[in-house]
Amino acid sequence: MNATTPLRLAAPLRLRPGPGGGWCLQGAGVQATQVYLRGFEPPAGLADSRVVTVEWPPGGGALITCSGPAGSLAVPAASAFAHTACDGLYAALPLARFDARQQRFWRRVFLVVRLPGARRILRWVAERAR
Repeated sequence: MNATTPLRLAAPLRLRPGPGGGWCLQGAGVQATQVYLRGFEPPAGLADSRVVTVEWPPGGGALITCSGPAGSLAVPAASAFAHTACDGLYAALPLARFDARQQRFWRRVFLVVRLPGARRILRWVAERAR
């Protein structure tokens, strides 16, 4: 997302306290966009808002505009960070893919490693294989 592109969140909105005295604003849906805000005082009419728009002006900070039945209200924030879930994020990367036989092998290795003294035995087997 470009810093000059406004972000729109539709109702129902959830606002909850975030880490370090910040706030987390989340739109509708299971994998909805989350906006983390710092230096933000939530307005009283935020719960009744139908749409919240987050804009990043060129001077820095963020401007949160709450639009609802009572009208629009713009509230400044010191900073805003948007997190959007992306389902196919790792699909294009050349990550390792294991077949059923390889998965079974690695499951057994990780199971054996948990046993007392097994790490020493696996290390000895790996050194002998070199």
